[in-house]
Amino acid sequence: MIIQLNQAYSFSQPGMRPNQEDSRCPNCDVPSSAQRFFVVCDGVGGQAKGEVASATVCRYFENALASYDFSKPFGEQEFNQVLAGAFNALAQVSSPSNQGMATTLTFAAFHVGGCFLAHIGDSRIYYVRPGLGIVYRSEDHSLVNALVKAGVITKEEAETHPDRNVITRSICVPEPDQQPSEATSVNVADVRQGDYVFLCSDGVLKCVSDDMIVQILSSQASDAEKCAQIAALCVTSDDNNTAYLVSVASVVADVPETTVEISAPIAAPDTTTRVVNFADRKKSVKATTSNAEKQKKGILLTIIVAVVAVVAIAALLWWGLGSGAEKSESANVPEKVEMAKSPEDNEAVSRSVPSEKDDDDDEVSEKRESPKQKDKPTSKPQSDNAASQAEAKDKADAVANQAAERSSNSKREAAESKEKQSKPEITNPDASGGIEI
Repeated sequence: MIIQLNQAYSFSQPGMRPNQEDSRCPNCDVPSSAQRFFVVCDGVGGQAKGEVASATVCRYFENALASYDFSKPFGEQEFNQVLAGAFNALAQVSSPSNQGMATTLTFAAFHVGGCFLAHIGDSRIYYVRPGLGIVYRSEDHSLVNALVKAGVITKEEAETHPDRNVITRSICVPEPDQQPSEATSVNVADVRQGDYVFLCSDGVLKCVSDDMIVQILSSQASDAEKCAQIAALCVTSDDNNTAYLVSVASVVADVPETTVEISAPIAAPDTTTRVVNFADRKKSVKATTSNAEKQKKGILLTIIVAVVAVVAIAALLWWGLGSGAEKSESANVPEKVEMAKSPEDNEAVSRSVPSEKDDDDDEVSEKRESPKQKDKPTSKPQSDNAASQAEAKDKADAVANQAAERSSNSKREAAESKEKQSKPEITNPDASGGIEI
C-alpha cells in the first residue's frame, strides 16, 4: 500500500523537572513531510545521566534508518537489527560516570505493509481512529502494571503507588548475567485515511487520560492545534513530557479497506510482532451462520424432493405392470370345449363345432363389410363369449349323445350278427328227422 502522511507535529517540555531527559527523533517540533519513522525516548537514571541514554538511542535510530527505503516492508526482523545496534551504541558510551543509565523507547514507521509499532518500558503508543476511538494502546512494561494484571492492586492504586516509576524493561547496558530487553511490536495492516499515531513519554500520561486524547484527536481542529492542546495540558506536569502526533493523509491499498489482520489482542504483553485487527467481525460471523443454515435447509429440501420423486416413479411402474398383467391374462384365456373320447366322437364334434379359423374368417369378412368399425376393438364382450361357450357345449353334448347312441346301436347289431353266426344252420333235414351239422 502507498501511505501518504500529513505534516507531523511534536513537543518536548521539561515540566517541573530541572533537566530534560526525554529525547525524540526527529528532534524538532515540525519535521520534514518526507519523514517516515518517529521515536520518543524517556531517559532513566537521574544522576546516572538518563538523557545520555535517550539521546544515544534516538541518534542511532535516526542514522540507521536515514537511508532505508520504506516503500519496502519493514517488520520485526528489520527493527530488531536496529535495536541491537542501539544496545551496542549505548554500551560504547557507557562509563563509570553514567553507569546504570537506561531509556524507554516508542517507535513508529510507515511502510508499504502498514504501520509498524514497537515499545520498551512505560512510554506509550496510541493508535486512534476518529469515530472508533483507541484501536491499539501499548501495555506498559512497569511494575505497577504487572501488579494490576496480577490482581494485587487496582488501576486507581497504581496511580499513587510508590513504585509507579519502576519499569521492568529498558534499553540499557545489561549485566553479564542478563539478556537485553525485548520490544513488544505490532504491525497495523489496516491503515486508513484519518488515522492517528500518538507517541508519548509518561510525563504526558500524568496530565491527560485516554478519553481526553480521543476527544482531542476526534475534534475538527487542525493537527497543529491538537498537538498544541495536549502540550498545553502537560506544561505543569511533574515530569518531562514529550510527544509526536502523526496522521494519515491518504492510503492507496492493494487490498480492500475492510481487510484487517491481527495476530494478537490489543495491548498484549508479549514481544512477538502482531497485526492489529480493527474490523467488526460480528456481521461476518452472522452472515456465515446464516449461509450455513440456508445450505443445510437447501440440502434437506433436495433430499425430500428426490425421495418423493423415487416413490412416485416406483408407484407408477407398479401400477403399469399390474394393469398390463391383468390385460394379458384376460386376452389369453382359451375357450375350452369338451371333446368326445372316441375317435368317432371327436370326428363328430369337429364336424358340428365351427373352427376358430372359420370364426376368424367370418370376423374378417364382417370387418371388411363394415369399414366404420376399423377403430373398434376386435375382442367381443365377456357376456357374448360366455353365451358362445354355452352354445358350443350344448352342441358338443348333443353330438356326443348321438354318437353314443349310434355306437350303442352298432354294438347291438354286431352282437346279434355274431349270435346268428354261432348257431348251426339247418339246411336239409333227413328222413329220419335228424339234423345235419
